[in-house]
Amino acid sequence: MVNSLISLAIKYLSRKDYSQESLRKKLSIYCDNQYEIDNAIEYLKTKGFICDKRFVDNTIDKYSMNYGYSFIINLLKNNGIDIDLILDEISILKDSELDRAYSLMKRKFPKGISSDIKTYSKCARFLSNRGFAKDVVYKVIKSMASIN
Repeated sequence: MVNSLISLAIKYLSRKDYSQESLRKKLSIYCDNQYEIDNAIEYLKTKGFICDKRFVDNTIDKYSMNYGYSFIINLLKNNGIDIDLILDEISILKDSELDRAYSLMKRKFPKGISSDIKTYSKCARFLSNRGFAKDVVYKVIKSMASIN
């Protein structure tokens, strides 16, 4: 059964990168024996097919341009990644959050934003739903409104 689990896991990993925990959940659909799943995960880990650090790096690269610090942290936590590993790898994003939010708003609203409350709240929701901090949202909206 372990060999078939390994084959199934490699099939999944060939399509998409998985964390150990998310792959464990995926394999538990096909096998109830937790010991066999753990053996398969351990084998994949020793052969280098699965690595949580690589998963974190790939996820950060994929989402960093369009999403904020909080969104990426929650996404990684939901995939079962250890918080210490997340904080080690994501610390760089905290410094560039204002620039990333500003460039995202420039793409969404290239002409700037009007100064009515409806547009302000639309922009605030847009950035907040993408995981940007409230102070970053406020600064970006304020600077975008002053452009117009």
